Amino acid sequence: MTNQTAMQYFEWYLPSDGQHWNNLAEDAQHLADLGISHVWMPPAFKATNKDDVGYGVYDLFDLGEFDQKGTVRTKYGLKEEYLNAINQLKEVGIVPMADVVLNHKAAADKLETFEVVEVDPEDRTQEISEPFEIEGWTHFTFDGRNKAYNDFEWHWYHFNGTDFDAKRNKSGIYLIQGDNKGWADNDLVDNENGNFDYLMYANLDYKHPEVIENIYEWADWFVETTGVQGFRMDAITFIKKDLSFPPMPSDGEDGRCDVGKCCLNRPGIDEFLHELKLNTYGRGDFVTVAETPGVPNEDLDRYIGRDGHFSMIFDFSYTDIDINPGDLWLHQRDWTIEEFKDKLFTNQRLVKKIGWAANYLENHDQPRSIGKYFPAGDIPEYRTQMAKALGALFFFLKGTPFVYQGQELGVINTHFDNIDELDDINSKGQFARCIEAGYSEAEAMESVNIRSRDQSRLPMQWNSDKNFGFSVHEPWLACNNQCDLQTVELESADKDSVLNFYKAMIQLRNHSEYTQTLIYGDLEDVETDNAGIIVYRRKPVQIECACGTGANAESTDRSVYVVVNMTGEDVGYAIPETADVLMGNYADYDGTLRPYETVVYAV
Repeated sequence: MTNQTAMQYFEWYLPSDGQHWNNLAEDAQHLADLGISHVWMPPAFKATNKDDVGYGVYDLFDLGEFDQKGTVRTKYGLKEEYLNAINQLKEVGIVPMADVVLNHKAAADKLETFEVVEVDPEDRTQEISEPFEIEGWTHFTFDGRNKAYNDFEWHWYHFNGTDFDAKRNKSGIYLIQGDNKGWADNDLVDNENGNFDYLMYANLDYKHPEVIENIYEWADWFVETTGVQGFRMDAITFIKKDLSFPPMPSDGEDGRCDVGKCCLNRPGIDEFLHELKLNTYGRGDFVTVAETPGVPNEDLDRYIGRDGHFSMIFDFSYTDIDINPGDLWLHQRDWTIEEFKDKLFTNQRLVKKIGWAANYLENHDQPRSIGKYFPAGDIPEYRTQMAKALGALFFFLKGTPFVYQGQELGVINTHFDNIDELDDINSKGQFARCIEAGYSEAEAMESVNIRSRDQSRLPMQWNSDKNFGFSVHEPWLACNNQCDLQTVELESADKDSVLNFYKAMIQLRNHSEYTQTLIYGDLEDVETDNAGIIVYRRKPVQIECACGTGANAESTDRSVYVVVNMTGEDVGYAIPETADVLMGNYADYDGTLRPYETVVYAV
């Protein structure tokens, strides 16, 4: 058996030079040598233009082959280069995973006239107009493809929402009217902006049978054409539609309400996901990682069990532990380390019985983790220790670890001075709500700096050149102004850096006598007398060789313990005399856990 470590091989600010697939193909062997087993590739489909990162999907059947939207290639290259990159990954034993965007379509070819109601962007359950006609970009003909692979044309009735009225030259969020039209059920999507089914562009209506049929046809074609072996499913619980919009009383000081409280797990999503799997990725041996916010613990078996919808789903139970749902970010929650530990290990215990975990510390929808989980005042002195402690805590959990760009450098949040410096619509909305609630602009900016997801979307910090070596041109978002020393170049040369600590963790998990324990061994949380530390044990496991000789693939019967001091205080903790310290974030272990100290040891 081999280690399973997945890597997201792209980021938002990659140069639009059409060379990404070629770079990936050339890098395949290097990735395999590092121990990467799965590579998550960006969306390969023709989008709005050659610079689109892939989430403004125009044509799922065009992988960089046809002259459409002013380009043949996508941002990442041509179809043949994409297929070559996939083959090169498979040649070195890496599973290629495709990012699939099935929620919306963009850059339609023709206008159509149809009836809508406009909804409040900050609360999409509230209609702010009577029904009226608009001209919307909803007719997709794909003339450049000339019906190759598929002759389906999309029309307004294949969508449930759009964002622009060409008749009035006005942007907005327009709920399309007609039979079986409406946003997704509130329990199936995030409650952000009242109902976060609508993301952007023309939103697919999965109640329409022609939509479902076309997606299934595309999935068959895509798998057969590319040979991919896995999918990352973007916001998959957003796609089930429902017309139910019950009135809800206010549950906050601002007069708004958390519409997700109206119901939980209403019927319908399971049937759809089962059918999706049956007709697409369930036909072969595919790895599927799904973004599924809102799935309660009691439903995990349906999602990742033996006959579940996916291989793995991300656990969101602890990511917003510091804020109150629906409340201003400025109103921080007083959470405890015990609460955090309970959420973390509850998911681990449940997943152990059911399937496999997808473990992550940071992602593109969250601020940097150091400022979230540790006191801001301690960051200047202990940033390196904090980054290593959190890294060890998550990296050695049971499941597949996902490491987000910059996390391996210990990057912290930047400081935005003005709301115009941000691009994130949620951050702008929070700023406006703070001002509306009577807070000053400085206080409103404080809330944005605490929680904006733009914090994690800044250019990657490669070296000390202009824009951290990311680009000679001014990037979409300004570079991080708090992390001049946290670059790949500088940390590579520093043996005590966060980056080299991550490399050591990969080595320990991937190429040591403890490999099988750290991958397949059961996880057991260990109770301590101090609520400020988190301890867990990875138990040794005996795995028979595939040769059938009965010999064990593992050479040790020792357990591995991970200990993390989550506080800025010295904490007593006794490691057994027979223990071997495998790694830690201080130069040595002296019998006391210093502020934010982590120790990984075997006994």
